[in-house]
This record gives sequence, structure tokens and C-alpha cells, in this order.
Amino acid sequence: MGDVCPTCGEEYERLGQHWAWNEDHRPELTTYQKDIITGLMMSDGTLDRSGKNPYLQVQMITKEYLKWFNSVFGVLSTGVRLTDTAKDSAKKARDSGFQSDAKAENYHDQWTLKTRSTPVLWEWDWYTGNDGKKVWPEDITLTPTVLTHLYAGDGSWRNDSGNNYIQIGASNERGNEDKIDSYFKNAGLPTPNRYDEYQYKDGSWMMSIAFNTEESKELFEYMDPAPPGFEYKFPEQYR
Repeated sequence: MGDVCPTCGEEYERLGQHWAWNEDHRPELTTYQKDIITGLMMSDGTLDRSGKNPYLQVQMITKEYLKWFNSVFGVLSTGVRLTDTAKDSAKKARDSGFQSDAKAENYHDQWTLKTRSTPVLWEWDWYTGNDGKKVWPEDITLTPTVLTHLYAGDGSWRNDSGNNYIQIGASNERGNEDKIDSYFKNAGLPTPNRYDEYQYKDGSWMMSIAFNTEESKELFEYMDPAPPGFEYKFPEQYR
């Protein structure tokens, strides 16, 4: 059994291949879908470029979010699949030496979503760094939807000595503080209150951006409501 092309109504075993050879049959992305992809690519999303055309892949423990993404993208998505059980993940941690006493009850099932391969996704080929890592483009427009999915993927609602604030991971963008500031400034939002950095023993760096409590409230008011599975990252009134 194949999948039906919404443009011509024919069934194809490899729908992505059909789109590759029939440009006028490729599904057009809505602005909303494009913004979701942009937010995901700024966080948990990766673009697999190993074939003639790329596909988007997202792997996480939050199955509810991936099922929601699958419904929003329809035929462009190939569904949600279980990649590793909690037991598998614990075994991998033990076998690799990462955690010799890893137990399944301390891990979660890992789920993966892939889109179909399509040329329209070349727009998110951001792997321009010398080390092959993603580099955020200069011209990203930080719409409410983009910020929502960036925050859902790599953000957290922190509590430090009774003060709640937004923190968002951005390690690949270390050294690009002016660019990050411009995203928020151009959207009429407060720029990050601080940039936190930490160097691991292997020499790699972690960087995150943070906002104070009042700035965080302004960001929540700007964002879309919490996407399914990530409600816990949003204060109740913004879910």
C-alpha cells in the first residue's frame, strides 16, 4: 500500500520520489507550518540531507507533541514511531559506559517523526558551519509560532531562589550574541537578560539565554499557547 498524492489523487509507494519528479505536485507549506519547522530547526529538529532531497527528523520523549505535528503536516509527515524503549536506552547507557548502573525506570521511551523527502525543505539547510553544525540564519523572523517551538524544544521555565524565568539553550550559537539579540529586538521583544556559558571536561561549550521574570511574562504573552506535551513548560495561564 502506498500513499495518495493530494494533487493528482494517485497512489504512490514512494510519494517523496513522485514529488521530486513532479514539481507542480509538491505540497506547499503554509506560513504556520514554515514557522513550526523554523522553531524546530532552532531546537530539536535535524535535516537529513543524505538523499537527493532532504527530510526533517525530530526525536524526543514527548510523543504527544510528535502526534500533534503529524496531524498538522498531514501527508508530508510519515507518522510517529517508537525508536528506543526506556529499557533500550538504559542498556545503551550501560554499554557505552555513560552510566554503568542505568535503570529503565530512570529513562523514557524515545519517539521519532520523519517527514517525507521533498525539495521544499532545502530552505532549512542551515548546516553552514565549519564543524558541520547548524548555524541559525541572520534573517530569522521570530514570530510567536517560531518562538513557541524554539522554547518548547530547548527552553525551560526555571525557578531560582523563588524567581521564575525563561531559559533557552543555544549552544551552537555561542559567539553570535548580537545576532540573537536582533531576533528579539526586531520582534519588539526584550533581548536576553544574560548569556550563560559552561565548558565541559571534553572542551565543548554549553550556552543558554535567559530573561528575568517580567521579560519572561512578556515572552509568554507573545507566544502561541503551549503545544501538546509541553504544557508543563508554560505557566497555567499561557497553556
